[in-house]
Formats: sequence, structure tokens, C-alpha cells
Amino acid sequence: MSHTIKGGWRKTGLAPFCPEQVIAPLRAQEAARAAEYAEEDDNLERPTTPTIESSEGEGEGIPAVLRGLSPPTHGHLLHQLLSAMGTPLFEELSRPFQTPQPNLLPGGIGWSTPKTIRTLNLQEKAVAFTLRKSLPREQAEDVISTLKGSSAMARNAAGLEQALHRTKAAEHARAERRRRNRRVVDVGGGPVYAGDCRRMATERAVNEAAKQEAAVAARQRRALVKRFNTWKRILSNVRNWGKKSSKRHLEGTLLTRVKSNMTIFDGPVLETPAEQLTRWEYRVT
Repeated sequence: MSHTIKGGWRKTGLAPFCPEQVIAPLRAQEAARAAEYAEEDDNLERPTTPTIESSEGEGEGIPAVLRGLSPPTHGHLLHQLLSAMGTPLFEELSRPFQTPQPNLLPGGIGWSTPKTIRTLNLQEKAVAFTLRKSLPREQAEDVISTLKGSSAMARNAAGLEQALHRTKAAEHARAERRRRNRRVVDVGGGPVYAGDCRRMATERAVNEAAKQEAAVAARQRRALVKRFNTWKRILSNVRNWGKKSSKRHLEGTLLTRVKSNMTIFDGPVLETPAEQLTRWEYRVT
């Protein structure tokens, strides 16, 4: 594994540091492409470009790099521009972009109390520059030495804090594993085997299923009892109403009553219609 990693570093020019090992093949490829483009330009038939005689001093403002370019009649104008400007531009374009560091100075807008090591390092450089600029050399060096000592202590404290967090996390994980390993399983005495654990798991699953079935049966039983009580109350009301109706029919009375107390039922659900006046006639034949 280490041989593979070292080989990758060596081929990419990182260790030992040799950027030419990567840049040289790129330059060779660029030269080959330039030769191909030159051949294509030579084989391409172009229309004759009219030339206009310019006055003296007209081309003084044109850079010397752009004077050697051919007329823009081909799609490789950008390639010609890069070739004319040379290798330094290629190196500038191939260089990775780096985020510029913020310009922090005491008294500026971005100055604040450092809360991270990165901010402390940036402010330490700015403070040292300001001290060298404002104080005499001997005093500035003494203050800068004190500043460096304070920064070193702050870095050590930050490292110790991170190490403490990692240690606490490791201790918590170790205690959790120890607690799980010391969990007591009550099996009635004797050693615990894999078969006993499987049997206990099966019994627990059976007990859970039995509990669920018992809960469903209890809900169904309560629903039946509720429905029975509802019908019992309805039949009792119907029986009493029938007795009263028979008695009035025998007496031959004429009765006008409100139909608001009459109940229409469909199973256990009861509904009461709106109040309506109904004429009831009872006659004895």
C-alpha cells in the first residue's frame, strides 16, 4: 500500500517535488496541437484579405504580441493568442486558484475577538506588523515575543480541548459497551446457551401476539355490549309506546301530538327527525 502511494506521489511530482515532470508532457502536447493546427491552417483555402495601407503611428497602440496574429478567419484564434503570448501565460492559467486571505488590520471592520486558531494566526501577523511599525524596535520585539507565547498557549489549549473531547467520547462508548455486556438475563438459574435465548425470543413473540389478539377480542366484546344495550333501550321504548297506543285505541280518544320524540334507528346509530305536527285518530269500531 505504501509503495503504491509513494509511486503516485513520485509520478505526479509531489515527492520529491518536481513540477516539470507534469508540466513537460503538457508542453509537448501543446506543441503537438500547435503543429496540427498549423497544418490545418496551411491546407485551408482562405479568401484573399484586402490590405489597407495605414498611416504612420496607427499601429503604435497595438501590442507586439497581437501584431503577429493572422486575420481572424479561423476558429483557432484563441490558440494562436496563447501560443504568441508564450509559456508564462500557460503556467499562469494552469496554476490552481487560491482564495485570497482577508486583509485584517487593527481598527478595521473585519477585526474581532479571535475564536478559532485560523483567526488567531491571521491577527497575530497583523498585530506584529502594527507593533513593528508603531513602537521602537526593542519594545516591539519584546511585545511580539509575549504575543507569540500567548498564541502558542492558546494553540496548546485548543489541542488539549480537542483531545479531551475525543477521550470523553471514547470513554462513553467504552462504558456503553461494558454496560451492554453486563446486562443480566433471568432464566431461572444455570448457564445461558444460544438455544435458551432463541426459545425466550420465540416465547416473547408468542406472548406479544396473544396480547394483541386479546386486545382485539376485548374491543369487539365492548362493541357488542354497547350494541345490545342500544337495542334493549329501543325495544323497551317501543313496548311502552305500543301499550299506550292500545289503551288509547280502546278508549276511542282523538290525540294530536308532536312527532319530535319518534326515533328512527338503523342498527346502533340513532337519528331524530325535525319536529312535525301529525294528527292521530283512534276510533272504536
